[in-house]
Amino acid sequence: MAKVYSSTNPDRISELEDEYIHSNETTTKEITDDDRQRLNYIQKLIKIENSDKREDTQRNMAWFALAGMLLYPFAVVLASWLNLESCAKILGEMAGIYFVSVAGIIMAFFGFNTWDKIANKHKSET
Repeated sequence: MAKVYSSTNPDRISELEDEYIHSNETTTKEITDDDRQRLNYIQKLIKIENSDKREDTQRNMAWFALAGMLLYPFAVVLASWLNLESCAKILGEMAGIYFVSVAGIIMAFFGFNTWDKIANKHKSET
């Protein structure tokens, strides 16, 4: 039964080659084309898994930033409602910097996703 390997380190493939050589008792200490195809398949699976994890993390970060951006005004209103005027004033003064920073995070998320899609489209065409 084949093992499923997962790693965030691309150098893991050479470790897999060594492990395959040591685990296969009928081998002549050389990796055949069939073995190399199996290892390339494992490498592609690892890249797909890592790409999926990266996309999930970026998406979660963008949603968290967007939620914070939408809830920020409610924090100012809540502080004012609780008669915490100095807190409301500080939150109001920080709003400009906060919104620009969060907008930059969200812009980078959408920008890099679009850039990645365009780059992958050009790779598949060539």
